[in-house]
Order: sequence, then structure tokens, then C-alpha cells
Amino acid sequence: MPRKMVEVEWSLDDYFSKFGFGDGDNADAKDMGRTYIEQAQQLVNEALEVLKLPYRCEQLEVVTMHNDCRLELLKKDGPKGEELEIDFADDGELQDTDRLPPEHAKDLRIALEAAYQTFEDVVQAELDRE
Repeated sequence: MPRKMVEVEWSLDDYFSKFGFGDGDNADAKDMGRTYIEQAQQLVNEALEVLKLPYRCEQLEVVTMHNDCRLELLKKDGPKGEELEIDFADDGELQDTDRLPPEHAKDLRIALEAAYQTFEDVVQAELDRE
């Protein structure tokens, strides 16, 4: 569910998709994404904590051929690099959640939606100030 911010269309989901930010080719969106990646990570982690989900959000440290401006969801106490391997469909719905307990899949989407709304508000407020 991409939303339009300024003249660049992008969404929080772009951070979690291998093909986000136009498969890494949308330079304007990716530049904005890099600007706000730490805020996105913090907001997702806060939303996960509120719902007491056993996951954490980290910046992906591996450079990829596609989108290199990525966040990953990990088990809270699991080692870095063991991504949950959950992706987003074009409509913003979580995919591949069958590996999660059903209540976690539902709450994870709620957490991401809450983080998304706050993220959009923060980014828009900062852009309005510029």
C-alpha cells in the first residue's frame, strides 16, 4: 500500500522487500529511504514491543544486487542473519506467514501498520518543515 510523500512514491514495505524501492533502481525513493531507515527501524521495534511480539527489526547488513536499503525481521533472541523470511505482496499484505503462530502473523501486521502510520506522520512533518 504505497503512499505518496512529496513527489516520490514509496512505503515502509519497501524496506522489507528484496524488490523494494523499484528493485533498488528508484534512486530518489531509495535516497529518502536511507534518510529515514533508522526511524523506520525504531518505530517497528517500538510497535513490536507494544504487542509483546518475540521479534526485532534490524538493518540488513548484506549488500544485495536488488534493494540494498532493507530492514529484516528476526526472532528477538535469535542470531543476526536468521531472517523470518516474510515478505509483502503488492497489496501490502504479509506473505509466507505460515511459519509463524497465527496470532503472531495477525499481530505482526497490526504492529507494522501502527509503525507505518507513525512513520508516515513523522516523515511528512519533517518534509513539511523543510
